[in-house]
Amino acid sequence: MSTELGIAFGIAAFGSLGAVVYRHELDGRIPSGVPEQVATNAGDGIATAFAAAQGLPATVAAAVLDAARAAFTEGLNMVGAVGVAGFLVLALLAARVLRSTGPDSTVVEAPAEVREPAGIGTDAR
Repeated sequence: MSTELGIAFGIAAFGSLGAVVYRHELDGRIPSGVPEQVATNAGDGIATAFAAAQGLPATVAAAVLDAARAAFTEGLNMVGAVGVAGFLVLALLAARVLRSTGPDSTVVEAPAEVREPAGIGTDAR
């Protein structure tokens, strides 16, 4: 159960980060002359940007779609970079923790004589 919760939280966090970066990048890339409603709709997501660009003249639509693609790529790159950074931090933390538990750590050993359950290892013929 906790694994599913952690996965859901990670997806939500990375998705939110990607959406924030997408909107921020798109605001600076939408060319002037694009209707305000189209720019607002394009900020909702890349699929909405494609839908909003359908009614525009070809050159304006191409500019909106190029801006949406570039903004989406920036958002995806940011999510990937944050994911890699988090992975590296956790890997270094794991290496440090494991290095501190050296060979002189307390190890619980199995008893020298281990009894086998009845019927195993005996000739039942």
